[in-house]
Amino acid sequence: MIRQLSFTLFVEGVTDERFLSYLVQRVARNLIEQHGRFAMEIPEILNVVTKKDYRYKHIESEKEKILLVSQNFKNHDALLLHFDADSSTRFKAMKEHFEPARILVMDSVNAGEQLCPHLVPVIPVRNIEAWILSDTQTLLAELDTDFTATDLGLPTTPKQLEASDYKSKPDEILEKINRNRTQRRKRNIAKVTLYENLGKNVRLVELEKIPSYKQFVDDLTLTFKELGLVD
Repeated sequence: MIRQLSFTLFVEGVTDERFLSYLVQRVARNLIEQHGRFAMEIPEILNVVTKKDYRYKHIESEKEKILLVSQNFKNHDALLLHFDADSSTRFKAMKEHFEPARILVMDSVNAGEQLCPHLVPVIPVRNIEAWILSDTQTLLAELDTDFTATDLGLPTTPKQLEASDYKSKPDEILEKINRNRTQRRKRNIAKVTLYENLGKNVRLVELEKIPSYKQFVDDLTLTFKELGLVD
């Protein structure tokens, strides 16, 4: 029997969900294919919970919300927690968001509660757009544009991606592209659609140049080792 890997992904927003759900599935598949101890099936789309999910809107505390998610999906292999660093390092996001949730979950585990104890931080520096914009070749192909990366003011090195805040850059790009097209040629791509397509198609070799992404892969690999899924 082929074992099925099950994840829950806790994300900041809907557009982040579209990108990360596909990206995480691809990263997990790569790890299993390269280092897996046995055959596994990895779902195409992860179970996703956003911070504003109506099922948890009655809970104001972020860590309490994450605790409930870990209880509701207690049989899942791992709970991935996404927080943008909003800083030049992930230290603040780890301290203020991930660690309080991890401590609460582990305290509950030690008290005998049944929940998902394997939490994995997903913390882009400075924000998820640093990962979104990492592969300019794929981005330009998805946008179907003749503009170059320079024309669109895109960062050209991994260091630039984490040195500045590019949160508004996708909106600026979409606006510029459509402003310079005739009505017939306009391709009004919704941002959520763009993020989903990039989650499916961004080249992982380009993402691997970004330190915060490499840290995520290392953290996910460690969890897989704890679960006995990879060597």
